[in-house]
Amino acid sequence: MSSYLQRIRAALAAAVFAIAGALASVSVAPAAPSSGGDFYVRQTFDDVLNAKQMVFAHYVPNDQLQVSRDDYWPASSCLVHQLRYASAPADGGNQRRCAWPPILGGSASTWRVDNFAKEIRLAIAQGVNGFVLDIGSPSDWAPGGNLVAMLEAAASVDPRFKVVPMPDTGYRDITPTSIISMWTATAPGSATVWSHPSIYRWPATGQPQLSVLKPEAGGRYSVANWQTALDAMASNGTPVAWLPCFGSILDAPDYVMKIPQAVGVANFGSPGVPDQYYYASLARRQMSSVFPGKALMWGVTDQAWQIHSTNGATSALYEAVNTSAWRQAWNGVIAHLPKIPEIMIVTWNDHGESSAIQPSTDQFGNLNRGLYDLTGYYTKWWRTGAPPAITGDAIFYCYRKQTYAAAHAANGQSTRPTLLFGAPADHIEMIAFLTKPATLQITIGSHLYTQNGVAGLNTMGKAAYPSSQPPIPADATVVPLEAGVPVFSIVRGGVTALQLEGMRSYGDAQLPEDEGSSASASAWICSARPCRPAGVADAAYYSNDTTPLPP
Repeated sequence: MSSYLQRIRAALAAAVFAIAGALASVSVAPAAPSSGGDFYVRQTFDDVLNAKQMVFAHYVPNDQLQVSRDDYWPASSCLVHQLRYASAPADGGNQRRCAWPPILGGSASTWRVDNFAKEIRLAIAQGVNGFVLDIGSPSDWAPGGNLVAMLEAAASVDPRFKVVPMPDTGYRDITPTSIISMWTATAPGSATVWSHPSIYRWPATGQPQLSVLKPEAGGRYSVANWQTALDAMASNGTPVAWLPCFGSILDAPDYVMKIPQAVGVANFGSPGVPDQYYYASLARRQMSSVFPGKALMWGVTDQAWQIHSTNGATSALYEAVNTSAWRQAWNGVIAHLPKIPEIMIVTWNDHGESSAIQPSTDQFGNLNRGLYDLTGYYTKWWRTGAPPAITGDAIFYCYRKQTYAAAHAANGQSTRPTLLFGAPADHIEMIAFLTKPATLQITIGSHLYTQNGVAGLNTMGKAAYPSSQPPIPADATVVPLEAGVPVFSIVRGGVTALQLEGMRSYGDAQLPEDEGSSASASAWICSARPCRPAGVADAAYYSNDTTPLPP
């Protein structure tokens, strides 16, 4: 057994007691949401899987629901990307999430496929009809590898759920030459990966879509390198539709326009900021002027806290302004890119950079799923061209556990979150979907905030973002982030129609010690107490809502 797995096993026995201790010490166990139903008519599985417009979600294989076959939350080694602090400040960030809902136990031969299948069902429930699978090694298409297992899982759920391979040149094993063999690798239920029924095929050619992430690889690979590889794939009887992905679609246009197999271009999302509405309008103009006749796969991002150290002292944080980044990203594609064939959610499960929409819990048991549940509303709107009719009341909340200033000043770590885009938005947000007018309320500590709500979508608790679409009323109530547990309510005629208790916020204070076990300088999981010392930052946004729990 590897030292890594030994550390995992050592942590399992302590985990339940650690979580119980944490809950007892800080008293943050949230109340269950008040009973609430769906607020719109959801897309059925057939609606999603038969849709011509694809909503892909970028999937990071290392962040599965389980990381070994007999793990489960709370007694598990699930990825609580723990901060490396003190003597090892190379990585920063109180990454706190375990994917949810848990999978208990598992067969040694099928647990990875079972995990993928569970997540595929979760994705379909919110309008996602495919995964873009990040690939970092030829082992991913070897027997039992992540690509092979994902294809097997997709076929077991429904072959209409599609998989796009995204070889990632950030990994040195991914080269133009190495991925030629990916297509001829054996896949269960099919002769090869290339012929597998769950591989996504470009509609006009019937060829599998290949979306290499950053094919230029910082100058390591040329257009000629990729042309040679694509020609070799065709010679092997495995031709592909080339749709490469860049940080920005203008990073390297020659890798599209000078390659005959190119059908389009993709961007890997914007850094989780509200300006994504503007970026979508800019992309529409760029496609016609720079990429005439090519298709676009447009990336949308909910938030981004890149916890890797950027200069030895900071970790990159982009201000999402609560749910604004996510809603503005979708408003942008609805307004400016309504007919593009593909959207890519960045990401499904990259908890290491806080950009995951996958449901999760933190170390205190707070459920984080609001952005996941909003996704179904917006995917339906994009596909149908009209906002879904509101059929029931619903409450969503979104806010941080501490202000940005407190997170940036955290003294329990050497690598501190530092804003690279935007200004701090330290407030509590409530999104309310209403069937008819009502009063919206947020109570925290001794403060009561109210706002009149109208039928439809309402935003409360935030300053108006300058380019919000649709515009936020200038007199919208602003709710500053302060210490306490907020309670969110919809009130009609003096009667509370729906209520949701939030997670604890610490306002301008530092986060308390987590009474779990402790992450050493060389380990990502906890092996002794305390797990997370007081004063470790958490700059990410968390969200929850009153809609039915995921399937």
